[in-house]
Formats: sequence, structure tokens, C-alpha cells
Amino acid sequence: MSKIKKQSTREPTYTEEDVGKALEAIKTGMSIRNASKIYQIPRTTLLYKHTGKSPISAKKGPALVLTDKEESDLVSWFTMISEKGFTLTKQQILDSVQILVNKIVKRKTPFSDGRPGRHWYEKFIRRHSKLTRTIDENTRERRSTLNEEKLKNWFQETNKLLGEKQLLNVDPSRVFTCDEAAFFLHPEADKILIQRGSKAISNLGKSNDRECLTTMFTVNANGMIAPPMVMFRYQRTPQSIKSSLPDNWVHGNSSNGWMTGETFYDYIADTFYPWLLENQIELPIILFIDKSSTNLTMSLCEFCERNKIELIPLQANATHIIQPLMVGFFQPMKFAWKDIVKQWNEENFGRKFRKEDFSSALKQTMDFVYDNDFLRAGFMSCGLCPFSLESIDYSTIKNFDSYKENRIFIDSKSMYDNYDDNGGDCEIEHGKFLQLLEKYLPDDKLTSFKENEDNPLWIGDEKDTNLFYFWLNVRTLADNE
Repeated sequence: MSKIKKQSTREPTYTEEDVGKALEAIKTGMSIRNASKIYQIPRTTLLYKHTGKSPISAKKGPALVLTDKEESDLVSWFTMISEKGFTLTKQQILDSVQILVNKIVKRKTPFSDGRPGRHWYEKFIRRHSKLTRTIDENTRERRSTLNEEKLKNWFQETNKLLGEKQLLNVDPSRVFTCDEAAFFLHPEADKILIQRGSKAISNLGKSNDRECLTTMFTVNANGMIAPPMVMFRYQRTPQSIKSSLPDNWVHGNSSNGWMTGETFYDYIADTFYPWLLENQIELPIILFIDKSSTNLTMSLCEFCERNKIELIPLQANATHIIQPLMVGFFQPMKFAWKDIVKQWNEENFGRKFRKEDFSSALKQTMDFVYDNDFLRAGFMSCGLCPFSLESIDYSTIKNFDSYKENRIFIDSKSMYDNYDDNGGDCEIEHGKFLQLLEKYLPDDKLTSFKENEDNPLWIGDEKDTNLFYFWLNVRTLADNE
């Protein structure tokens, strides 16, 4: 049996300088055939370059997706934002390219939806090899443990940055943070609130009974809430779901239902920034976001810089201490969401809770737990407004590995680790949460709550009604532990 010889691809032996000399000789009267022999360049190559069918100077291989300047800008951005404190990843490079070609320069590419794949990324890294070390360092940073020294260093470095930007001691209305949380559509037998990005979100999404939706919340230190964004796993959100969104709420789409670099860019550019202008919030503003947020892209940073939105990274692995939404908002939402969905099921017996019902129920949950004093106290206790490292209770810092076992975070391997033997809800220490809640409440409000504890109806300030019953519910759970 004869062997099939594998054709080998040989690198050209000529240079661009040889091509230039050959073309110059042809111009002076030499035939293309003779120029091909003398300069060792294929005759067809010279013919095409001489007639203009192919460029005289061209890089080997397929055309690049980005121009040299765009690649240089991407590398410079990556380096700059890493030095600023953000931990960036391969995903953010690909997201940045996708947004650039789809939304900024609007360029056609050979990639699906304009997003480069593994081969492009590997070649890009080879062209800019110094990025490899930065990505490796970022990965180690995301996995590192938190300690008091790291958190104090973050406060000191951020204090210096805000001072340079003249953003220390600004009005609380100009200090913002944003974060995402995911809520189960059917929470009776599941954890209610989970950390964004968990693999469990996609796994659970395969079952309608355990499907959950991610929602982005953005608040400021004055207690104002910007329009939330609900993420759906659609290419195009059905009209029935869009029409069910509360006023000013927005929706986003992605293949897995998670926030992406593109949807986060759309939210900031098309929803959050116009909301700032509409509410006459003085610019520039501060926006604290997760240091390891995979939603950060070059286009987003450029937009924020142009429009006076100063992005500040929160210390890695410390959101349970310095993220006001994690400390003082998501946990109350967790308690109330389960009760509100349960109430909805009782009032709509025989009809399944659907995505069309989700946003209005979540709005009801948010309204139930919302208290601007509580949000303001959250920013204060996290040391973000006023900005001060002295506000932090450093005794709460735990080794990150042990913290992971107790945080409201699940993965596909340990979904039920925090459930009791009877299949109940996760083991939350209501007594500790009650202490945390009462720590944030103003003294006069807490005194009023305690005075009305034995009354079946709240007789105090009407605006504190929901907060009073929420406090009473947590107190009852704590007493029964």
C-alpha cells in the first residue's frame, strides 16, 4: 500500500525588500518571468502585486480582527486597569473585542457574533506575551485569602486615589455601588439568594422548578436605587416578559442568563448614565464594583472616563465586609422573597409562577425591604461613605476558605451542604443577623420598634411599616433558635 505524502507548507524565502526590488525592476522594463527567477518570487505573486490584485505589503496569515492601533489600545488598557487594582481575565479581553467590533466600530468579523475564539486569543497572547504574567497574577489574586493588612492597604490606596481625583468627602448621592444576585423562581425547597457566577445557576436553569434569574442592583449612599436590570436566557426577550417589567426596570439577554461584559456595558451606557442625568446627580460620581468583575471591558472604561464615572475596584474576597448590597440589602431580600413567592402561590392556586411574574414580585420584595436609612447605614458601616477604614469591624474578617463554607453561595457539588437534616432552609444564624440589622437601625427607630413589639399592628411612622414587620420577623426567628 503506497503512502500518501503529506504536503508541507514552506515559509517564503523572499522578503518584502525583495518584492520591492522586483517590482521596481518590472517598472523599468524587466519581464515578470525574469524578475521571478532573479528574486526567487513566484511569478503569480509578482503579477498580482504588479497589477494591484493583492497589496504590495501584507502580513502572513489571515487578516487581523483588530488594527495595530486597536490591539495596542487594548494592551494599554489591560495594563492600566490592572495597575488600578482590577483583576482581569481572558474573558474580559474577548468581551472587549466583541463590544468594540459590534458596537463601536461595527466591523464584520469571521467570528460568531463578533466574539473571538480560543485560537485568536492564543495568537493575541503570543503577540503580546507580557500579558500572560499579568493574567497569571490576577488569577492568584482572585484565589488569595483576605486579611486585615490587605483590607487596610486597600483603604489607604483607594483613599489616595480618591484624593487625587478630588472625590473624597463628596455628597452621598455621588457614591454608588452595584452588584448582582440570583433568585429562584420556586424557592420553597431551595436557597433563595445565591452569589452571581455560580455554576449552580446554569445547572439549576435546566430544571424549571429550580430556575433562577439574575438581577443587577445599583444604589447610592443616599439610599436611591437606580433602575434594576433583570437578565434572561433568550436571544430576544418575549414581549410578554418585557411588558411585565415594572416602570424604569430594564432587561438583558445572554446565552446562560448571566450578566456579560456586553450587557453590563449596555446597562451603564443606556440605563444608568441617562438615569444620573435625569435625576440631576452631580458628576463625577464614584461607582464601586467587584475587583474581579468579569463584566469590565475596555469600551466600558472608556465610556465611564468620557462621562465622569469613576470606577473603583472593591478589595477582592471582601464583599461580605465592604459591599453594602451584600451586607445590608441582599440578605433582607432573601428573607422577603421566599415569603412573597409563597404568598403569590397561595393567591394564584393552580397557576405556576412564571418569568412573566418574576419582575413584579421582585419589585414587591424590594419595596418591602427598602429603607433609605438602612442603605445609608450600610455604606457607612462598610467604610465607603464617608470613606474611612476606621468604620470596619476587622474582627469579622475570616479566612476566605472557611468563609466560603458559610456564605450564601452554592455550587453544583455542595448544593445542600447548609440544609438541615429535615430538608429545611440553609442554616442562617438569625441571632447574628438580628444584631447586624439592629446595628444599622437609627437608635430612635429601633427604640420605637421595641416599644411596639407586642402590638399586633404597627402604629408608628407609616413609612417604617414594612421595615418594622421585617425586623419583627427576624427577631421571632432569632428567639426560636
